Amino acid sequence: MSKRSCARQGCEKVLERENAEYCSEGCRNKAYRMEHPRRGTKEEQNALTKVHIQLPVGVVLRPTELILPDDIGWENFCELLAFLAQIRESNSWWIGDALFKGEMRGDWGEMYSQALTVFPDYDISTIQNFVWVSSMIPSSRRREECSWGHHREVAPLKSDEQEYWLKVTALAENWRNYSTEEITTMSWGDIVNNRPDSGKILSRSELRRLIRQSQRKPPPDLPEDKFNIILVDPPWHYEYSPRFVSRPEEHYDTLELEEIIALTDSKGEPITEKFADNSVLFLWATAPKMPDAFKLMEAWGFEYKTHGAWNKVILGMGYWLRGQHEPFLIGVRGEFSPPKEENRQESVIVEKRQGHSVKPDAIYTLIERSFPEEGHKRLDIFARQEREGWTCWGNELTNDR
Repeated sequence: MSKRSCARQGCEKVLERENAEYCSEGCRNKAYRMEHPRRGTKEEQNALTKVHIQLPVGVVLRPTELILPDDIGWENFCELLAFLAQIRESNSWWIGDALFKGEMRGDWGEMYSQALTVFPDYDISTIQNFVWVSSMIPSSRRREECSWGHHREVAPLKSDEQEYWLKVTALAENWRNYSTEEITTMSWGDIVNNRPDSGKILSRSELRRLIRQSQRKPPPDLPEDKFNIILVDPPWHYEYSPRFVSRPEEHYDTLELEEIIALTDSKGEPITEKFADNSVLFLWATAPKMPDAFKLMEAWGFEYKTHGAWNKVILGMGYWLRGQHEPFLIGVRGEFSPPKEENRQESVIVEKRQGHSVKPDAIYTLIERSFPEEGHKRLDIFARQEREGWTCWGNELTNDR
């Protein structure tokens, strides 16, 4: 493998790590300052530098106790809460920086073992995550307006993209009032002055969704063919209690029922124009979305015939029952004969669940074995992966299997 030099202009040190960009944290910071000189007067720069919160006088912290002075006032009490919150938020940065800079020494082989001993509540992947974020985002680019979690979301991006999305985070709902160019050229003084009156920032999941949306390519053009076997895995939108932690939006963009019904291809034509007059639909649903699945099927011109289910083997979440299965509905448009008796498959697929919303390969096998005759044209809508013998369509499409 050829040796590469540090990316900072003027530094010729050879990089020791394969994926490194700079030879040291210092070089990373210098490169950033060269690329992004501070804007504004010295007074404006000073206004952006927050005074670090101090522990109020008289408060005593011990390993298992916090002691308040009897005469502490309301303002000092609020300062104390802010101090404790800052410790909690900064902890990830402090651990990451300490280990990253220790890693740069190269002669502390037991560093991670020592960290696991000192922080028994963290596993190795969590600690490595702290270090990775610290290595990807120099201190000059970190913003106190944004949480460590927000920085974690932008860490894989290029430096200018990191800066942009952190600004969007700080602007919160106000970010839509500005163009991409305006946000890019805004100083952080302008960002702070144009934040919402509420002081709120974008949630981490909303930031992740916006970044993913910006990176997503439009779905490919569909051929002029008409398809007579259609498989659909809709990105259903759910209404959740605020306490519900895991949401589909954490992984992909969701659509309301009306948006799915009115789905169009990349040319703006209704997706239903690609359905043959005589065709069969295999439609994935979930227990809460069964009513919407029937409405979708009817709106697309299909008549419900039967349904099957996927046994995921692993228990999932749920309000009434912990879901272990996912139904798929089968409907017919026009005249489409059911499978021949020798080709009829079992109604239950048993396959261990993999990633979030990833459907089993067995559904394709079930459909292909049900209708093995030549001449069928198969369409997979909202597909994530290419599959031989199918036209796959969706904006998350990859060639990975």
